[in-house]
Amino acid sequence: DHLFRLWFAGNAPDKHCRFPQAEVWKLDKNQRRQLVKTWQEDSLKPHLDKVKALYKSMADANQRLGEIRMEMEALAAISCKVIGCTTTGAAKYASLLQTIGPNVVLVEEAGEIFEAQVLAALSASCKQLIMIG
Repeated sequence: DHLFRLWFAGNAPDKHCRFPQAEVWKLDKNQRRQLVKTWQEDSLKPHLDKVKALYKSMADANQRLGEIRMEMEALAAISCKVIGCTTTGAAKYASLLQTIGPNVVLVEEAGEIFEAQVLAALSASCKQLIMIG
């Protein structure tokens, strides 16, 4: 550790060095820093590749988990007679509402939102739209 710090700082070998004539001691400070950077990159590369692969696997699993949750919510909601949500909730769960396909949609405080927001939440199976307020 002592010799490495000495070498990395660009200094000459001291009395503790067994091989003071070695080629690594002839490198200037910038060359030494570049060599250490190369060593670090080379030692980290296999680990970075593993981390990238694990991250992709985790992202894929997380996406699948979201799909499964949406399916479970759809199964639970499909048997409901009434489903209530805010316009924000309707936008957030648009794919769930499309899956359920309600025939009737009731929008409260309709004057507070844009028509486009309402239309985005509607499914093709909607036969009646009731807008209040």
